[in-house]
Amino acid sequence: MKTQRNKLTALCLLLFLATCLLACGGADVGGADPGWEAQAELSAKQTPEELYEAALAEGTLTIYSNTTRIYDTQEAFEDAYPGLITDVQFVRATDLINLLETESSVEDPVCDLVICTDSNALLSNQFVPEGLLYKYVPHDISEKIKPENNGVVLDFMIEAAILFYNDDVYDAPPLTNWWELTEPRFKGRFYMVDPLRSHTTNALMFTMIEHSDEMAQAYYDLYGVELDVPEGSSAGQEFWRMLLQNDVQFTSSSDEALEQVGMPGQADPPVAILVSSKERKTDLGYSIAPIYEMQPAAGVLVPCSIMMHGGSENVNAAKLFIRFLLGEADGKGAGFTPYMHEGSWSVRTDVATPSAIQPEDVDFWILNRTFFAERQQEYTDYWTTLREETA
Repeated sequence: MKTQRNKLTALCLLLFLATCLLACGGADVGGADPGWEAQAELSAKQTPEELYEAALAEGTLTIYSNTTRIYDTQEAFEDAYPGLITDVQFVRATDLINLLETESSVEDPVCDLVICTDSNALLSNQFVPEGLLYKYVPHDISEKIKPENNGVVLDFMIEAAILFYNDDVYDAPPLTNWWELTEPRFKGRFYMVDPLRSHTTNALMFTMIEHSDEMAQAYYDLYGVELDVPEGSSAGQEFWRMLLQNDVQFTSSSDEALEQVGMPGQADPPVAILVSSKERKTDLGYSIAPIYEMQPAAGVLVPCSIMMHGGSENVNAAKLFIRFLLGEADGKGAGFTPYMHEGSWSVRTDVATPSAIQPEDVDFWILNRTFFAERQQEYTDYWTTLREETA
């Protein structure tokens, strides 16, 4: 009930803020008050005790998040710090971005913290430069974060966009090359969320296009002939075109795709693109397994970031929550515990997640945020046109 109530609240917030924006005649994305950053003291060396004492004088900490596991962190946080109240609003990544853009024109922002994947580079290339989002890294944790995850934005967890299959029916993965998804045997038997609705599939689509040379080689390795690529296109773009022509099944959520793959009792189950952390759903009885050996790569690593909202009135509580989520100075805090499972990896150099498979064990593509930022509109238009042509 709590999750449903929070989803409804987030939807109401989005509608209310959109109404405010329209009433004002529209506005560009704006940032925090120029004096906010100085008052927030984002580089101050404060202890958890100091932050807690200051946070007790603040209001409810509001968090927009595209990961539901944050509810477990929320509960542990409130247990650890009695008197502090948090309000977590679960919002899908694409809707969360829209919500932030809308809220940027409102004088008093609701949000204090944003937890979201930055696969389309909007956090790092738009919201941070414009002063809507700010990075806070605790002084005694900063050097323990991997450099690639402590750049313009602060990542706290890494996942991957990969394929899953039903391991109750198949003793081994039913495919080892991405191009096999375009074959007749997978016609109507491949599920995913539309890339314009999912940062996970969006990241994979963009990355495959970026690595078109590797996609072309994978096609040749599989079929022994060169891929015929029309002028002005690429191997990556041709993959997605051929995939759509093979009757892709689109779902409204990744959990719906997971159910199609992992429901027990199937004779000929499909495969689906999911985020690697969905492997934890085996505890709920789903028969799913990730495919970590694929040509030309298993998938793409997708970090999840946590950022402070410029203008937040609950700065100390926000700082304390970030510390808590990162596992505190020693990395043993309860805040990161909900993410300690298969298919989910820490960004810290001193914390080893229990996943049997580690990112360095797999041939993953690395997310190129610059590539996304420079070509976001171009490939968004490409995908929209492709969907229309193959409908």
